[in-house]
Amino acid sequence: MGTCGAVLIPAHRFLVPQALSRSGCKKGVPCNACGDVLFLAGIVLLYTNMNTLISQGRFTPETGNFLLQFKTMFEAAALIDPTQLTLITLLFFGGAVGKSGQFPLHGWLPDAMEGPTTVSALIHAATMVTAGVYLVARTFPCSRSPRPP
Repeated sequence: MGTCGAVLIPAHRFLVPQALSRSGCKKGVPCNACGDVLFLAGIVLLYTNMNTLISQGRFTPETGNFLLQFKTMFEAAALIDPTQLTLITLLFFGGAVGKSGQFPLHGWLPDAMEGPTTVSALIHAATMVTAGVYLVARTFPCSRSPRPP
């Protein structure tokens, strides 16, 4: 979606010569990339922790389940160190913040919203915010994981 925004938002300059949407594009790509990096860091940290649990023999995924499948993640979340789990959850949340244009990664949004309404609605409301909300909702069990006795 970052690429779509980088291409569609500046296209508005043909309609309005002094459009701020070009500066929104320049700000939006790094903010979205920051969200991507945070989300990827969360995935890598989760994968590393789950591999550690498997190598220690503390967790064995069911046959046919992938390591980063939601069901498997939620089963293993109770065994992951609480500090690591908190960091994973915060990285996932940071990824959602970057994709949804929330504070503090929202600086590009007002300028980008100057673009044509269809472009603004498609890029921001219909996809990025929805993706961020879905990500937070889907990984919520990781943040509420019960601790082992």
